[in-house]
Amino acid sequence: MVLTEREADPRGFACGAYRQSWQPGDDWYDLSCAGIKQMGYVSAKGSKNGKDITLAVMVVNFNGDRDMTYQGRKLHFTPTEVTVVVDVVAAKAVEIKMVQVKATDMAEALATKGAVDLYGILFDTDKTDIKPESDKTLDEVGSLLKIDRSLKLEVAGHTDNKGDKAHNQKLSADRAAAVVKALVTKYGIDATRLKAAGYGDARPVAPNTTEQGRAKNRRVELKKL
Repeated sequence: MVLTEREADPRGFACGAYRQSWQPGDDWYDLSCAGIKQMGYVSAKGSKNGKDITLAVMVVNFNGDRDMTYQGRKLHFTPTEVTVVVDVVAAKAVEIKMVQVKATDMAEALATKGAVDLYGILFDTDKTDIKPESDKTLDEVGSLLKIDRSLKLEVAGHTDNKGDKAHNQKLSADRAAAVVKALVTKYGIDATRLKAAGYGDARPVAPNTTEQGRAKNRRVELKKL
């Protein structure tokens, strides 16, 4: 479980790391580790209750008596006492939120990059029916195409890498076709301006090793033709 372990020079890695973790106003913050006799440092990483935990421990004793303030508390240390500083960091799950992309944002991305990824067009797992909460994003795509009537787009579906590759490719193509159909029937866009394509999991934009990465890979992409 231990990632790194070392004896630290009094003015070395552990000292600098812990100086940065303490707050302005604490005596340690401006101490520069002066007066340190011996110091040891260890860090470890593991998990508890499904959460990633990182632990860092510094053990130190001083050359002489020392009075210090830490987080408002007055502390006194002697050369015979050992000071142990423990930092425990528990990882918190990243909240995935849908960001509403406006027509102007899409136009800028298409002009500068030639493509834009959309995360506001939603489908149930393994389904091709567009969910009602996708309307706001579809409204913006419809507005974009109505403002720039010369614009032609490839509407591409992308999936994560869960499941069979051939199935993912077909699912992404069918979802792209559903988006094209919605733009034609609901917004009156000329079908000749739109091309549906499905790439399955072949073009990820993030690693598929985490849920956050897989969520980024499940997207609809607009690409300028």
